[in-house]
Amino acid sequence: MNTLFLILSMRYNIDYQCFTDSLSPLQIAQTFQDTGSYYYDRNPRRSFRALDSAAFYYQKAHVRDKQALCLQNAAFVLQEQFNQIDSSLTYINQALAIWRDLNSTMDEANLLKYRGLLKTFLTQYASADADILEAERLFYLKKNPYGVAVCWYDRAVLFQKQQLLDSAAYFALRAKQFWQTKQDTGRILGINNLLMQVRPNPDWVQEGEFLLQSEAVYWKNRCDFYQNCIDLYNKALNLEKVALYRKRLSDYLQVCKANGLN
Repeated sequence: MNTLFLILSMRYNIDYQCFTDSLSPLQIAQTFQDTGSYYYDRNPRRSFRALDSAAFYYQKAHVRDKQALCLQNAAFVLQEQFNQIDSSLTYINQALAIWRDLNSTMDEANLLKYRGLLKTFLTQYASADADILEAERLFYLKKNPYGVAVCWYDRAVLFQKQQLLDSAAYFALRAKQFWQTKQDTGRILGINNLLMQVRPNPDWVQEGEFLLQSEAVYWKNRCDFYQNCIDLYNKALNLEKVALYRKRLSDYLQVCKANGLN
């Protein structure tokens, strides 16, 4: 009953301090973690606070792997929902240090890859490339082709930011070929969105429309696709298509808002 009340109190701003005294740090941490996951898209600010608190209580409970997981998830919220890159990097570095202490190579590789992406956004290109290459090496070491393919995509983003568009397209297409063999439409659409920016071509629109039929498409990737179509047809001076995709984007954003997605 106390744990249930704690969950409800965090969601509805009820004072729950008196109830936490009877719970262990591990119970509190687990509840904060669940709440952080629940609010990720619904209320990112509350999600971050809950995940940050979960990491604190996991530390008190000496559960270091869960502590690292919550730290990195808090970093994801900061970057993906608030674009707070520097703050996200701080949390990633804390989580990375724990995974290294625990000798968890796969988790280290995942965070090196992600840290490289953050450094790309901060224009720390040389350091970003070093992180992504090290992540790719570790994924190869662990025989994880999925991780390698994600590194290819991240290198494509890195080269795009540097306006090295041929290199960006090369790594994007390598990643796309891999995900096509896995029929992962969500990732393919994300890569197509990048290709629409580095190699604008109406063919990407036709393929994107097909991919949108999949339920696996992340809502932000759908929004990015509509925006890329607007940009592409603006350059082609096709005002009819521009109007069409502006309406589709506007209508879809209304649906997202109605479902608590920001």
